[in-house]
Amino acid sequence: MKMKRIAVLGLCLLMWAGFSAFAGGSGEAAPAAPQAGDAAVKITVAHMFPEKDPYHLGILEAEKYLKEKTNGRITFEIYPNGTYGEQLNSVQAVTMGTLDVFNHSFSSDYYEPAGALQGPYLFRDYGHWRKFIGSDVYKEIVAGLEKAMNSKIISSYHYGFREVVFTDKAASPQEFNGKNMRVVNFAPYPEAATVLNTTGVPLGINDVYMAIKTGVVKGTENPLQQIRVNNFHEVTKYLILTDHMLAIGTWIMSDKKYNSLSAGDKKLVEEAFWVASKTIEQGYEAAEKECVDQFKAAGLEVITPNKTPFMERLPLVFKKYPKWEEIYKRVQAIK
Repeated sequence: MKMKRIAVLGLCLLMWAGFSAFAGGSGEAAPAAPQAGDAAVKITVAHMFPEKDPYHLGILEAEKYLKEKTNGRITFEIYPNGTYGEQLNSVQAVTMGTLDVFNHSFSSDYYEPAGALQGPYLFRDYGHWRKFIGSDVYKEIVAGLEKAMNSKIISSYHYGFREVVFTDKAASPQEFNGKNMRVVNFAPYPEAATVLNTTGVPLGINDVYMAIKTGVVKGTENPLQQIRVNNFHEVTKYLILTDHMLAIGTWIMSDKKYNSLSAGDKKLVEEAFWVASKTIEQGYEAAEKECVDQFKAAGLEVITPNKTPFMERLPLVFKKYPKWEEIYKRVQAIK
């Protein structure tokens, strides 16, 4: 009798376990669902620079890093040299989630305090920039920009101090006065013209060469490597080392794409884009002396002006962007 009761009890338990499994209960475990980190991931990446520029080489290094870390599971679809679209349209595509990653300058269009980081004479040198990256003010601006743009900032970088190539000789605000110069066609880059005391003409980079050659503008301001890659030294006579802005930027990723990644993939992607940033910085820094020597050999006269008169024009910039002054003070205080 006792054995019979045990058998019946065992049969009941077996039936309960089978019902629980069918109903999704705590019976036999179902096979584990695939994790997000196990899925193949394609990331669309766009930028505005030529394929021989350190910018593009940085992206290739980031792609290589991810392929090695994931055995090719995470790949890039790359659109260099503005082939995806113009700067502002591409930024908008990221904020809307139709493009995954784009290079973005710290623009005041979305978050006014961010524009200060592209303001004139903010950074003393590359060491100052690298210390700034670890500062509270950097973190605060990144957080504000991410919220305003519905995007994730996955790394930041510099790509050299901006200098001037000109068809006329000029080494002071007085000598720049009455002349014009191409400036980047969105804020805050036109403030380069404010501190130099010249008239800024906003143009896309692909229009600059012919604009100088035909006399529409007297020159342009760009990092040395960009001047070389775009051959602006061929149509100018003077290289003026004003160091008036440190060209800096970020890689922004759409929230839609970022939030679709597993925690592990988020970490890997951020690591990869810091690899890209380091490659960009090293490429631009290494190219600077080489560029100056090449421009001299091409016949340009190199001028190293006194920067103090240009820096004394900063109050004109703060008058236009009053929120910048406090950020300037905080960044300048970083030693």
